[in-house]
Amino acid sequence: ITLRLCYLGVFLTVSQCLTSFTNLLLFRNTDLRFVDERYALTCNGVKIPLHSTGTEGEYVAGVRYRAWQPPNALHPTIGVHAPLTFDLIDTWNGRSLGGCQYHVAHPGGRNYDLFPVNAFEAESRRLTRFFRMGHTHGKVSVKSPSGRPEFPITLDLRWC
Repeated sequence: ITLRLCYLGVFLTVSQCLTSFTNLLLFRNTDLRFVDERYALTCNGVKIPLHSTGTEGEYVAGVRYRAWQPPNALHPTIGVHAPLTFDLIDTWNGRSLGGCQYHVAHPGGRNYDLFPVNAFEAESRRLTRFFRMGHTHGKVSVKSPSGRPEFPITLDLRWC
């Protein structure tokens, strides 16, 4: 699943890979400049480790999170991270410039009985899970991710 978002002039390409109860969102950012110097992209208040692809202004990262908590699953003490709140933080001023919320499923609780009939319906279902409201406002403190050496480009919220 791939979705291209534009918010505040920043284009993000988001892909979603599904596993049993954890999900992985993949980011490819092509328009954000000076990420390491001034701006930080965060998920639920934790800085996403963006890595350069070698092309100027292009960065990639991944966010692994727990989408839901089935009754019989591994790690029963790790809670659900959804909805995910993404913010673009100005670290010099300590404020959020904007962001969005991502819901794992339809936020109204709608459960679809059938597969989408075409690409337009599939895209509209994906878009209903993103909200431009609900992101962090005011002063923001950015937490550093607890690095996992085996996955340096992925922010794993299960360990934060």
